Amino acid sequence: MIKAAEELFAEYGHENVSLRQLTSHAGVNVAAVNYHFGSKELLVEAVFQTLVQRVCDQRELALEKLERGDTLTLEEVVRSFVDPYLGNGNEKQGALLARFLMRNRLYPTDGTRRVVSEYLDPMAKKYIAAFAQVCPKLSKEQLVWRYLFMTNTLAASSAGDNLSRRLESLSPDTGKAELQDRREAMIEFLISAFR
Repeated sequence: MIKAAEELFAEYGHENVSLRQLTSHAGVNVAAVNYHFGSKELLVEAVFQTLVQRVCDQRELALEKLERGDTLTLEEVVRSFVDPYLGNGNEKQGALLARFLMRNRLYPTDGTRRVVSEYLDPMAKKYIAAFAQVCPKLSKEQLVWRYLFMTNTLAASSAGDNLSRRLESLSPDTGKAELQDRREAMIEFLISAFR
């Protein structure tokens, strides 16, 4: 049921998916949502937690791999953070996570606060430590601020397709922005923010 919900939420937004659509897509009856989750809102929180866990696992593996290498670089750390949002095949995951994170900032619940505290805060501390290794001249406070600005920038630019349309309207000669172009522009921007 969580996988079906994630697919529909990524496509239409969780606010626009009815329980009937969700249960039809999952091949279960409406009572199953209440039985397993208690409510649609608790199912939404379960999807948020599942998504956050997956992204944190991806980032954890990426950081471990980088730390086993010869030299950790700023670009590698930034790329490992961006990839779960904009890496190949992660676009829907990134957009859905970005929407959930933005919603949590505006309308936090006890459940979403718990997910942030349990998964995102420890991962943030690991990234801040990795950035401290590759940006030794920055103070802890500067690193935290830049990390927060990075997460907000990435979430805001990953939440939907409007960024590509906005680029086309501001710079019609540029043409359609491909995901790879957006990803590389984001990485370049974030690297410059930590220098």
